[in-house]
Amino acid sequence: LLFGSKDLSTIPQEMANHIAQIIEVTKGDVEFIVSDAPGIATSLQKLLAMLGCMSKTTVYTMDVTKNNTYDMPERKFTSKHNADKQKTTIFNPEGEELAEIEGVKSEEDIYANPAYYDVRDKEMCRDCTFAICFWDGMSRSTLRNVDRLKAQQKAVYIYQAKIY
Repeated sequence: LLFGSKDLSTIPQEMANHIAQIIEVTKGDVEFIVSDAPGIATSLQKLLAMLGCMSKTTVYTMDVTKNNTYDMPERKFTSKHNADKQKTTIFNPEGEELAEIEGVKSEEDIYANPAYYDVRDKEMCRDCTFAICFWDGMSRSTLRNVDRLKAQQKAVYIYQAKIY
């Protein structure tokens, strides 16, 4: 899993080298998970495309893909809104229910709800074997993913941005 703060856009060279080294050591027998979020995820998709890993990268996305410029394989989670009960149910691609988010008045409201994207993040963490992230030191969603990975006893390498 490669992830990071959406307010960052440039991958540090040492992180890019780390990813390239993994590809080299595994002779390309490695798969990557990234999200379709703006910011660093978009840059990670570009890096993986440049490293020849488009077919070995899965972009995790919700309902409508935001960023998948390189047409990489996707794992798409869908939602169904119940206006009467003011809740939205999230399903994995196999149709299994993953979560219910309460207090959602309209179908459009779900897209501004952090809990909606948290379902995708939980699945990315569950599906990976280890992770590399680029953190700005402030992003709560990045920190939540780091904490999730640690709770699952998965290695997570953290590159921290130098904020001036």
